[in-house]
Amino acid sequence: MMKRSVFKNETYFKEVKKILETLVAGNIEKLNNNEIHEESIPWVKKYTFKLQLDLIKIMYSGGHELNEIKAEFPKLFELQKNSWRDDIVKLQVGKNKWIDQYNVGSFTQMLEIISIGILLNVEDIYFKKIHQILDKQNIKEKLFDYLLKSRLPSIEVTTRSDNYKPFNRLFENWDSDNLIKKSIYNYQKKWYSQFN
Repeated sequence: MMKRSVFKNETYFKEVKKILETLVAGNIEKLNNNEIHEESIPWVKKYTFKLQLDLIKIMYSGGHELNEIKAEFPKLFELQKNSWRDDIVKLQVGKNKWIDQYNVGSFTQMLEIISIGILLNVEDIYFKKIHQILDKQNIKEKLFDYLLKSRLPSIEVTTRSDNYKPFNRLFENWDSDNLIKKSIYNYQKKWYSQFN
């Protein structure tokens, strides 16, 4: 196994992977055995989904074989299906009122799922499931559509984009034939400064 990240050693990735696997399995067992208070169930499901996503990321960074990582996707999507509720993932604007936009954490998680799926070349069925979730929740997001279109060519890319400031600059040159390496370099150079 050759790790892909240079920031941590192999022991770190093995230990974190083991912790994440234990947490995911433990939460699933508690949910299946009705050991979670009813009002906490949606949040535990969403947290378990996040742990599974973190597991996939740590496996990739730790250098696991791509097929081994891809094998984790069915569980990720099963967890997403059971946890991706409007009252958990959307922006709340009042008591029992949510707008058709993901909160920052959920936006980032959706972006990660799509990006990792593309990177690992997972089956199109997963991209179709993502698109169904976005449609069901009435999420219109140019960035998601653009990425999904790379795998599902029939998707129409919306012009609407409610994404967060660090992502807005992705589209400055998006329809331009003048997109050059310098633009990509400048975008990457300014990426972190946009979070301030």
